[in-house]
Formats: sequence, structure tokens, C-alpha cells
Amino acid sequence: MSGKHKPDRAWRFYVDDMIGFTEKVLAYTEGMDRHAFGTISRIC
Repeated sequence: MSGKHKPDRAWRFYVDDMIGFTEKVLAYTEGMDRHAFGTISRIC
């Protein structure tokens, strides 16, 4: 990041977004094995 660019939001909001995204991914993939997870990318 450049020293001239000031983020519009505080860093903690970005961290909260990352945590929320991770929680959604974990919930979506719960119980999947590697094969099932790999199948998702081929379907989408």
C-alpha cells in the first residue's frame, strides 16, 4: 500500500470482513472431503 493512499475504513473492519468470509467458507465446506471440494470447482 502506498503511503499516500488512506483507506476509507479502519483496518479492523477489513479483518472483520475476512473473518466473516472465512466463517462462511468453513460452514459451506463442513463435512466435505478433498474430492467433494474439488468437484465444486468443476461444477461452477
